[in-house]
Amino acid sequence: MKRYSLKLNKILPLIIIPLGFYLFISFTNPNSVLLPLLIIPFVLIGIFIFSIVYGVLNVSLKHKDRFSTQLLSLSIATLAVLMLLLQSLNQLTWRDGLLTTIFAAMFWVYIWRADFLRK
Repeated sequence: MKRYSLKLNKILPLIIIPLGFYLFISFTNPNSVLLPLLIIPFVLIGIFIFSIVYGVLNVSLKHKDRFSTQLLSLSIATLAVLMLLLQSLNQLTWRDGLLTTIFAAMFWVYIWRADFLRK
C-alpha cells in the first residue's frame, strides 16, 4: 500500500498541473484578467517541467544524489520558463536566448558551489 501511495504522489502532479493549466487558459481572457494572475500559467508550466525533468533524471542517473538532480531540474525549468516569458513578450532573440542560458548556467554554478544544502 505504501509503494502505491509513493507512485501516486509522483504521478498526481503530472495530471493535476496540466489540467489546472488547461482550465485556467480556457476560462480566462488575458485582456481582462488582473496582471498578477497572468503569471500563474508560467508558474504551472515551470512546476510541470520541473516534475518531468526530475522524474526522468531520477530514473536515468545511476547515482541518487538528490541535490544535484533537484538543482539540474530547477535550472532546466527556470531556463524554459524564462525563454517562454521572453517569447510571450516578443523579446526572444538569439542574444536574449544566449543571455538567459548564461544566466541559468551561472545560477546552477553558484548554487552548486555554495554547498549549503549538502551539509
